Amino acid sequence: MKNYHTHTTRCMHAIGSEEEYILAAISAGYTELGFSDHTPWHYESGYHATMRMDESQLEDYVHTLSVLRDKYKDKISIKIGLECEYFEDKMEWLKEQLEKYKLDYIILGNHFDGSDETGIYYGHPVSLEELKRYVSQVIKAMDTGLFSYVAHPDVVFYDEKNQELYVNDTMTGRIQVYDLFGNFKRSIKHLMGATYFRLDNFNQDYLICYAEPSADPTDSGYEEAIPNSGFMLVSKQDGSVQRIAIPFDVYVSGTIISENSGQKIYAAIQNSPLIPYFDNWLLTEISTDTIYLYETDKRALKPFLVRTPSGKEMNPPVYLFPGVMTDRYYFLQSLKFEFNFSKGTGFPPAELVYDKQEDKVYRYEVYNQDVTKDEPLNLVWQFPPLPYLNNRNGIAFLSRMEAPGLVEAYEDGKLQGPLKEIAADLEEESNPVIMIARYKNE
Repeated sequence: MKNYHTHTTRCMHAIGSEEEYILAAISAGYTELGFSDHTPWHYESGYHATMRMDESQLEDYVHTLSVLRDKYKDKISIKIGLECEYFEDKMEWLKEQLEKYKLDYIILGNHFDGSDETGIYYGHPVSLEELKRYVSQVIKAMDTGLFSYVAHPDVVFYDEKNQELYVNDTMTGRIQVYDLFGNFKRSIKHLMGATYFRLDNFNQDYLICYAEPSADPTDSGYEEAIPNSGFMLVSKQDGSVQRIAIPFDVYVSGTIISENSGQKIYAAIQNSPLIPYFDNWLLTEISTDTIYLYETDKRALKPFLVRTPSGKEMNPPVYLFPGVMTDRYYFLQSLKFEFNFSKGTGFPPAELVYDKQEDKVYRYEVYNQDVTKDEPLNLVWQFPPLPYLNNRNGIAFLSRMEAPGLVEAYEDGKLQGPLKEIAADLEEESNPVIMIARYKNE
């Protein structure tokens, strides 16, 4: 098996050390592992991007991986590359870096139009003009002969009743709205100091979302972003906000900040604070020990679960997040709020289930009956994140299975049933397989 799209903590949205990745790849039977962290760019203005390594880190990135490549050369082949945009005015600089550091390959992740300093974030190019620019840039990029392949597109939110597409552009702090023909209709600005995540449809007039404040309390607009938690309804027309006020004494951030040589490093809880629950919503604000139910029709906030004893008073704190819900069982995950920045690991979880009938909490493991190896399913959260459904159209949850792992399991005779039939036609480069789990009709 081979994988060529691996990031490091330098991009500020990955965890774990390079050596941990390599050891995990060896353990999983990979024969080749390629690192392709987001490339730094040379900005004359001194601009510092928030989702890529700094230019000063490139030498250490290559050196670290070169040492590990030699260390594990008898067990796995390590390739050193970068994930890059096509910024036309920076191609000569990129060629210089490729030659200077003798990189093995680069992949095209064309996230921005022209520059992440001044250009729009593509995410998912749905407008006709954006699509034309995106395609044109991809073609030009591949014509250079520098790129090995094109990396992933992102997703877009669709409002069926209004027949509108909502592109949540977290890089520029806007929700871009288009019709089904790709025509731009309007732009909705995020609140100053906050970034809208976990966006979903609330009703015909409003979106529901969790707005994460800046990780740094010294940033402009921080206090405005978090007066009473980040849950809110956002008007689909003008972006006006209706707060969903959750009571708490002191605001607690889900981000841990470490400082190394004057540079701040961030590690954040990834669990979703907002998930659907039948036709309503479950809201998790870690500043309180209470998980709340928000009723769609009544616009009413009610306590749903209360953690006792308080997780906030533990050392380190322990926070509780809900996942799949049934009439009787609530599947939950507790996270210990600690992170080891030297190892790049942290937030250790515990999988729990609350039995309403017995009023007891248990540890649990749930398995896929089509997989004979003992790998439990995660009913609360997984990466990359998939949407929670919780009884939308009778669906309980979704589970993502990567093609390389399925191919290996098939060859080792560890699959059965429908999954075995699907895996028989897969290759390592195939798209992931999504399992849809539905509630039983009693």
